Amino acid sequence: MRCPKCGNDVSKDDYVCVYCEARLREERIESIKLFRRIDEKWTKPLSKFRRMLLVIANPSRAFWDITHYREKVGGGLVYLVWCLSFGLIGSSIYAHVDLSPTVGTGSVYAGLIAFGINFLQSMSMFMLFFLFGLIYYGLFIWLGNKLFKWGANYSINLSDQLKLRYGEGKTEDEVEEDTEKTRAQLEAEGEYVMELPEYLTSQESKTGSIMRYAYIPYILSLLISALVLLIALPTVGPSNLEPLWESRIWGIIDWIQVIFLIGWVPITMSIALRDIANASTMKVYISCLTVSIIIAFFVYFLRPTLMMQYIT
Repeated sequence: MRCPKCGNDVSKDDYVCVYCEARLREERIESIKLFRRIDEKWTKPLSKFRRMLLVIANPSRAFWDITHYREKVGGGLVYLVWCLSFGLIGSSIYAHVDLSPTVGTGSVYAGLIAFGINFLQSMSMFMLFFLFGLIYYGLFIWLGNKLFKWGANYSINLSDQLKLRYGEGKTEDEVEEDTEKTRAQLEAEGEYVMELPEYLTSQESKTGSIMRYAYIPYILSLLISALVLLIALPTVGPSNLEPLWESRIWGIIDWIQVIFLIGWVPITMSIALRDIANASTMKVYISCLTVSIIIAFFVYFLRPTLMMQYIT
């Protein structure tokens, strides 16, 4: 198959020419702005923070940029922001624990003591949630990526595409065999006849790190959750914390996170995997949506807090 724009031989499964980046075919779902592929020549990478913001504002452009420059993806920064966001939830909770009865409020000195104790303990709660987030969300990312890759293997043959485009998983024997194959053999097997562009061959695929960016909408849901908790939780004394944990606001928090996980993450994840593999948007979106629903079921729908607001 030849690209109609540059005339180079491309894979029959490609949706975008790997040489000139012209669109070879367009799916109906790509008429939606969020899913529209970027039909431009890439020049230089964006900053990591701008990439993170673009995942929210324009995910197609964000992942178009990320997949072109994978040397310093920034997946670790996304993970750090994720855990910091969870730490803010801890601080929001502790902000509703009133220590004034224990230290008194009769003087400026007592007020300063109360403020100091509140601040230190709030920071302790922040660090506790942050450290817990490092473990919990580390496992969340690991398992989530496994499931999304598993779904993508069924929908767009992700593993085969990674091997074809980046040489990921190829043994030395397979590389030698490829060099000995004739043009006709390569075409018959759906492999590239011409040498691939440098942006594909000179960098590792970094699939796992790129996929972390796709969770940014979920991180946004944690920040919103922290704000809602800060505003809506009841204030209690240190000796009676039950109203804090029994508040129906926890059900609302869970629903916020579920909506972002099922409604938004499949969009960003499908765009990420689509751009990594140069594959079908619709096929990978269906698999990502299915995986998101499965994750939401086990992480949220088995919690009592999700349905607490409906229990009288």
